[in-house]
This record gives sequence, structure tokens and C-alpha cells, in this order.
Amino acid sequence: MARRPPHRRAGASPRQILGAVAAETAVVVALGTLLGCCAALPSLLGIRAGLSCTLGVPVALVVPWQPVVGAVAGCLALALAASVLPARRALPGR
Repeated sequence: MARRPPHRRAGASPRQILGAVAAETAVVVALGTLLGCCAALPSLLGIRAGLSCTLGVPVALVVPWQPVVGAVAGCLALALAASVLPARRALPGR
């Protein structure tokens, strides 16, 4: 009797494995984005408070969301390529 690959013994199809790898990658990128925003927020608020005190007028905190979203999308694309492509190649029968 031939031995089945480990993922087949567990009942996972190659498509399910690649989907799980992609989902895990997306979660990691989302967590990194959240942590990066949390790390940058105190600095941005400090700069805003310093400018407000120096200038004597209220200063609005303006975040350029288009470049931020572009950077996150680029990170997601690179992370997916770096995880899904090797996982696909590692699957038996490819």
C-alpha cells in the first residue's frame, strides 16, 4: 500500500492548504499594520502637540491614507508571493 502525503492523510486538499497559508499571511500583515499604527500614533500626537504649543494655534492631525493603504497593499502582495508560491511548490504532485 502506497503512503499518502501528510496533508492528504489529514484530509486537506492542496487548495485548502494554499488557502490556509494565504489567510495566515493576511492575518500577519494585518497585525503588523495594526502594531505599526499603534507605534506611530504617540509620535504623531506628540509632534501635533508640540507644533500646537509652538504656533499657538490648533494643529490638525492629517494622515495621508492613500500612501498608507498603498504601502500595506504592497506588503500584502509581497508577503503572499513569499508564502504561497513556496507552499505551492512544496506540495506533492506539482
